[in-house]
Amino acid sequence: MESVRAKFKVGCKQECPSGATQISMHAVYSSDPNHENKVFTDETPSGNFILNITKPGTAAFFEIGQEYYLDFTKA
Repeated sequence: MESVRAKFKVGCKQECPSGATQISMHAVYSSDPNHENKVFTDETPSGNFILNITKPGTAAFFEIGQEYYLDFTKA
């Protein structure tokens, strides 16, 4: 296997005292067999991901409620 793809949704975005923005994401969920998220639910039924971002432009990319693909490859 070369890589693994997961799909996460932004649940929270908050400013930290350090000036960074913390982005909290959770694995998507769907019980609808016709929805793309069902495939991700079957593979990664739960999970949390937290990013601390220091560049405002990068932090602005992430929107609450928006879903994002996460691609993992070995370094």
